[in-house]
Amino acid sequence: DGSSPPPPPSASAYMDPKGEEFLKLKERILLLERVILHTIGFELSIDHPYKFFVEQIRRLINARRVRYKKTPPGNFKSVQEIYAKMTNELVQYSMSLANDSYQTSLCLQFSPQQIATACVYLACQLSGVEPIDGADWKTTLGNPDIDDLFSISVQILDLISEKKASDTESVKKIRTALELMKTREESSSSAPPTPSGRPPPPPPSGSIPPSKRPRVN
Repeated sequence: DGSSPPPPPSASAYMDPKGEEFLKLKERILLLERVILHTIGFELSIDHPYKFFVEQIRRLINARRVRYKKTPPGNFKSVQEIYAKMTNELVQYSMSLANDSYQTSLCLQFSPQQIATACVYLACQLSGVEPIDGADWKTTLGNPDIDDLFSISVQILDLISEKKASDTESVKKIRTALELMKTREESSSSAPPTPSGRPPPPPPSGSIPPSKRPRVN
């Protein structure tokens, strides 16, 4: 375009390695490095969620715990071919979601197993996959902590909605499903427990409530 390249920086643009400003900056960097190491507990060996979501998807497929809501398009000759397609689709979606999670602080907040579970859940939702026989997602995914699953999924969804504006409708549906799952979990956890897991039986017909019984001195 005829424009000349920018001139190289002058010698005055560089900091003097023996100067006071350089030494202060060096000390500041070393301090922040120690803060980061303390924050991560000096844990420098990191497990990634990839192997965990692959294992979880294989377990779901091998145990036939999930299915497509609608038969996918294509000329499938057997059920095995359908499940092979599902496996590949869920792994690809989960891998993409796990990669997206590294643009957040999720790896510092949750374990790779928890992130993997959320990725599998979101991958199933995006692929149109559901639990079989009317089972709920908590049981199907191995009883994860719903609050953690909700938090991880929402943070990833926030990132997706920013990157892919065209998927906002599907993101809204997944958010609604997450909210419903969390509400059900909160309702079940707030209910008073009983030894048998069932509501207490009604008092016998004609019995007198304790508050109405006469006192015996």
